[in-house]
Amino acid sequence: MSNSVGIYAAANEVFETRRQENKKATLRNREKAYKKVPELANIEKQLKELAIKGIRAAIESSNEAESKKAVKKLKSQSLELQAKRAELLYSAGLNLNILDEVVSCKKCNDSGYIGVQMCDCFKKELRHQRYKRSNLGAMLTEQTFKNFDLNYYSDKVDKKLDTSPREHMEQVFKYLKKYCDKLEKNPENLFFTGMPGLGKTFLSTAVAKAVIDNGLDVIYETSNKIFSTYQRAQFEQDEQARADIEEYISTDLLIIDDLGAEFTTSFTVTALFNLINSRLIAKKPIIINSNLTLDEIGDKYDERILSRISGEFTSIYFFGSDIRSKKLATRAKKS
Repeated sequence: MSNSVGIYAAANEVFETRRQENKKATLRNREKAYKKVPELANIEKQLKELAIKGIRAAIESSNEAESKKAVKKLKSQSLELQAKRAELLYSAGLNLNILDEVVSCKKCNDSGYIGVQMCDCFKKELRHQRYKRSNLGAMLTEQTFKNFDLNYYSDKVDKKLDTSPREHMEQVFKYLKKYCDKLEKNPENLFFTGMPGLGKTFLSTAVAKAVIDNGLDVIYETSNKIFSTYQRAQFEQDEQARADIEEYISTDLLIIDDLGAEFTTSFTVTALFNLINSRLIAKKPIIINSNLTLDEIGDKYDERILSRISGEFTSIYFFGSDIRSKKLATRAKKS
């Protein structure tokens, strides 16, 4: 099952559970009302019968004038019954809406759709499922473009690069925001490289959230976890691992974090090449975070992987002093 199909299935399951719970709540409410005012059950029955008669009168009669007259009469009878129902409910001290069907969304009545258009409530549930599937958890609310603070970066110009970390990261920030908006039509691969603590994980998480909010599927995984999954699929014949690999290949955006931190073998090199190559062929974008430079990637893996990353990815360099340490120091002062 692809990641997208799995997300829709999970959302549909949530909605089905919601409908069943609301159906039970509706029955409980009606039982409570009927127990207190038995006459209400008969009124509800009559209202349903009048509704059916009204539909038949509108579509079955060959005489338009007679049809309108019949519908008008039935409507009048229905209004009388509704008024009587309201009076009984009020006298019994019951909520006037207690007999209504319980629904979580009045726009779509919990169907998830308004006609053929997806309702906002279903879009929200899909987004929630995408958040869950991304593997990012609370990071999605903490590490966002909105929370990215350029003030942690020095404005001192690096003479070799002819720019300051702050100025450079401001350009990176703008570039990544545009990247998210155009990703669906322009699937670009990115290689984040630089020393630890400079914001690679933060900004790739911010990208993940923005892309999910735009309606695409994202999986964010460490290289170590990915290679472990490949090993379980290969050597243990693990069906869940195989399903996970299928999702690595098919998800709209795959983010591989901390590439190079894992123990490298010929197996992991082959797995990495196959994963990258499969997504390149399918034109599915990848973001790779690594503390390694491109040259170090070539040394650690092989020329084929170096060729793919250097030729098919846009490299984004992170430089400056350790932002993570600065943030920890700031939090320590506040506490």
